[in-house]
Amino acid sequence: MPRLLLLLLLLPSLAWGLGLRDAGRRHPECSPCQPDRCPAPTPCPAPWISARDECGCCARCLGAEGAGCGGRVGARCGPGLVCASRASETAPEGTGLCVCAQRGAVCGSDGRSYSSICALRLRARLGTRAHHGHLHKVRDGPCEFAPVVLMPPPPGRRSSTLQRALRGWRSCLETTSI
Repeated sequence: MPRLLLLLLLLPSLAWGLGLRDAGRRHPECSPCQPDRCPAPTPCPAPWISARDECGCCARCLGAEGAGCGGRVGARCGPGLVCASRASETAPEGTGLCVCAQRGAVCGSDGRSYSSICALRLRARLGTRAHHGHLHKVRDGPCEFAPVVLMPPPPGRRSSTLQRALRGWRSCLETTSI
């Protein structure tokens, strides 16, 4: 029994030493890696979504949201994205577009609405913020705000319309639960 346990503990390191560490992940058509035979890498529009090809040898760009994917070249989508099939007569069979895996608008900590969590993440990586803190999702759905009064009524003049509107918003906010 102790020999079997010792063998089970040593088996992973033996497999790694024999070069079998990637055997389960590599495609059958992969030959030994020769980086000098890799095509020249194209500049990635978003450098953080670069990866190695299926054989783990050559660098390639992963698709951003809206980029083409699939097909003969096997273009893959970046993190958080999936390749959605295109039902079109003009699109080659087996191709699609990279779309966000999580659908729906989100409200960001900067007070802006984003079409998806992927769009918010892209903005967080690309943009620099004037104020402190990291851009993140505040909640699902678009951002909603109460109206803001930009100018008070002129001195000596009451704005009953403005007062009624504010009372209306106040009662709306008091009855709405978040």
